[in-house]
Amino acid sequence: MTEENSAVVTQETPVATEQAPAEQPPDVAGETQAVDPSIAGRMDDNELNLVRALERKKQEYVMRIGEIEVNKSILLGYLQSTQEQEDKTIQGVAKRLGLEGKPWNVMHDGTFRLNPEPKKG
Repeated sequence: MTEENSAVVTQETPVATEQAPAEQPPDVAGETQAVDPSIAGRMDDNELNLVRALERKKQEYVMRIGEIEVNKSILLGYLQSTQEQEDKTIQGVAKRLGLEGKPWNVMHDGTFRLNPEPKKG
């Protein structure tokens, strides 16, 4: 998965300072607005829209990953259940063949083969 655009957005909590804000020339006759000296600039509308779209895309990926994890968990449960059914079936056949307590292997063709017992030395 590749992304054509990537951006890192950080939000900083403003820190209170003892300095009085600088004054900006009036926008309308007689009005002045305080200027925050810590603000260096602003994104234009296209950049801001792109960053917001990328944030939404990231959230979508997080949601999709969560869905995949849920499905993975369900599939792992199915896998475990299937393994238990297989083991139970094989053990049932081994019991029917009288192989309890003896070392044996099951071949791919369904043949049960006795393993030689280790020699006592």
